[in-house]
Amino acid sequence: MRTVTFADPEIVDFLNENFVPVWLNHSPEIYQGLAPQDQPQAAYSPAEMAAYPEGGGGGNIRSYFCGPDGRIVHNTQGYWGPELYLRELQQGALYVSAGTEAECAELRAAEVERLETAAAELQARHPAEMHKPVRESEVRRSIAAIELLRDNYEQQSGRNGGEVAAEVRALIEENARRGAII
Repeated sequence: MRTVTFADPEIVDFLNENFVPVWLNHSPEIYQGLAPQDQPQAAYSPAEMAAYPEGGGGGNIRSYFCGPDGRIVHNTQGYWGPELYLRELQQGALYVSAGTEAECAELRAAEVERLETAAAELQARHPAEMHKPVRESEVRRSIAAIELLRDNYEQQSGRNGGEVAAEVRALIEENARRGAII
């Protein structure tokens, strides 16, 4: 996301206008403590980057949206291109301004409904695509990404409200137990 999504000027502007962005690499030994801008860039072609699945890397890539008190009001998992990530940024800003968990739950339910409708409409418009493997169909990949977002929204009700520091510590411990490199 660093070289595509976070390099997009619209994303940068929205982040800077609405949030206090923080980057955490909890395995700094991988790059010997280099700042993100000084770390080596992967040599992926534009075609390879375009083919990376939206929502991929959910175990390693997380975005947390917090209110002024540091409590999580929204989060995303996985890689998202600029268009979908901007939508998530806008949703995060809505949750921050909503204030109460009840208001956030109402917004989440509306987003789940919107995502379910979007997936159903894609399926209805492209019935022939539903018989193709996901890797061979842009429509199936889009539906899979929408479903990942929907699932993320459905899972958030019990996870939000905590402090981001505690959530990040738990993520670091979970990945260390799995032997994951982040």
